[in-house]
Amino acid sequence: PVLIQRHFRARKRDRAYQSISTGMIAAGAGDAELARRMTKQAGKLLSSDQEPLLKLLDAQAAVLERRNDEARQKFDEMSNDPETRLLGLRGLYLEAERLGEREAARHYALKAAELAPQLQWASNVAVAEKVSSGDFDGALRLIGGHKADKTEDKRRRAVLLTGKAMSVIDRDLSAAK
Repeated sequence: PVLIQRHFRARKRDRAYQSISTGMIAAGAGDAELARRMTKQAGKLLSSDQEPLLKLLDAQAAVLERRNDEARQKFDEMSNDPETRLLGLRGLYLEAERLGEREAARHYALKAAELAPQLQWASNVAVAEKVSSGDFDGALRLIGGHKADKTEDKRRRAVLLTGKAMSVIDRDLSAAK
C-alpha cells in the first residue's frame, strides 16, 4: 500500500509540474486562456504554498487577461513571501510601469535594490534616484554590486564621476579634478 500510495502521489505531482510548465510556456507566448486553464489544473493538484511557480503562473495569467487588480494582488502576495519576494517586487514594478504609475514603480524598484543590489533593473532606478538627489557617492556604491558586465560598469562609473565633478567644480576645483 505504501508503494502504491507513493506512486500515485508522484504521478499527481508530475502532472502538476507538467501543467505549470505548459502554463508558463503559454504565458510566455501570450496565450491567456491556456495559461489560466493550466493554472487551475495545477492548482487542483498542488497547493500554491507548495510551489511558488504556481503563484507566478497565476499572476502572469491575470496580467495577460488584463485583470490588473488581481495581478497586483498576486504580485503583492508574492512580495510578502520571503521565497518569492523579489519576483513579486519585479511584477509590481512592471505592472506599475505598464500603467504609467512612475512613483509606485520607483518605490518597488528601490525596495528591491535595497534587498538585492545586484539586480540590474532595480539598481538602475536606485542609481537614477541617487543621482537626482545629488548623492553621487551613493550611486557609485550601488553600481559596484554588478559582476556581469565590467565594461558597462566602468562606463557608468565614469559618467557618475563626471557628474560628481561637475557638481563640485564651482566650490572645490581640486576635488573636481
